[in-house]
Amino acid sequence: MFVRDSDSIVRAVNEFIAALPVTRPEIIDREQSSVDALIDSAFRYLRRYLRQHAPPQSL
Repeated sequence: MFVRDSDSIVRAVNEFIAALPVTRPEIIDREQSSVDALIDSAFRYLRRYLRQHAPPQSL
């Protein structure tokens, strides 16, 4: 791979990409647990609170 010819490098990269397997990512769909929902809502509340009560930023 220590070739300075740009066409050779591009060809090698294209051959590498073509050799990769084509797979679809698995999407795991599961219900959110009550603990996760509680944590999410707490972080959303905290983010809203901090945005409303943050001191103004000077430019």
